[in-house]
Amino acid sequence: MMLTIELPEGADAEAAREGAKRAINPDWLAEYWHVSDVGEGVPIAQARAALALAKQSHDANIGITNNVLAGALATVRARRVPDTYIFFSDPGHGWLEVDVAELHRLNLHDKISRYSYLHADKLRAYLEEDRDMAIFLDEKDRRGEKFELLDMHDHDSKVRKMEAWK
Repeated sequence: MMLTIELPEGADAEAAREGAKRAINPDWLAEYWHVSDVGEGVPIAQARAALALAKQSHDANIGITNNVLAGALATVRARRVPDTYIFFSDPGHGWLEVDVAELHRLNLHDKISRYSYLHADKLRAYLEEDRDMAIFLDEKDRRGEKFELLDMHDHDSKVRKMEAWK
């Protein structure tokens, strides 16, 4: 049997190969944590920051546990780091990744057009750049909520293959 894995541009193929070998080898034990493990309703940017902090600073004698993740999240929130959003784009268009829970918190969920997309996990929306992204960022500005944008450009964006926002 052969398994094919498509890696994002710029990914370390050798590291992915080694990780896959260890994942299927019974002589290795690997534990994986996902942003959803950080907590229900935690904004994706905070969850990612908490995972990174837990990975960097956990006690190897204890490992990463739910308590370690909770502590990392508390530290991230105490730092009052601006929310970070990823702007995905391809040669034709762009979309801002935003937690669906945040759209509800800002009371914008019913203002999003059908030109935006919804991830299969139903937790993340991809707001199209022409209208919906502007509505979202304007509301963040109006409330005085700080944010940063990170660009992620691809030649064939995965966003186009997602379900349209309804």
